[in-house]
Amino acid sequence: MSCLRSLNRPLARPLNRFLNRRLDGRSCRPPDYLAQACNLLEKYLQLRRRAARAEPHLFGLHAGKYYRDTLRLAAQDQEVDAALGKIYGPAPPGSPPRPSVWVERYAIPTDQQRLHRKWFREKYGA
Repeated sequence: MSCLRSLNRPLARPLNRFLNRRLDGRSCRPPDYLAQACNLLEKYLQLRRRAARAEPHLFGLHAGKYYRDTLRLAAQDQEVDAALGKIYGPAPPGSPPRPSVWVERYAIPTDQQRLHRKWFREKYGA
């Protein structure tokens, strides 16, 4: 019965909206070679990123503890500067400014990063 019903439909009927091929088997749209190339390149970059050995993070899992210690040291440094300013007065105009705690703890030169990682692991853990 269902076979007769499909044969009874007109031959010039509109195609189903979910049909993605023509009646002769060809695709409705030509292939988009640019999109295919972009997808392949993106997959390649994902695989390469996964396969690459990750550079160890300078501060690792204990970055929050290190940050809180830096905040504590910065507050302590401000108190010391205020006390020294109260006792000795302001610094002379030609003297170089004291380096900030933030610069000392976060702007680490590349040649000293290995030593800093070792010190950091000893103090804060792996």
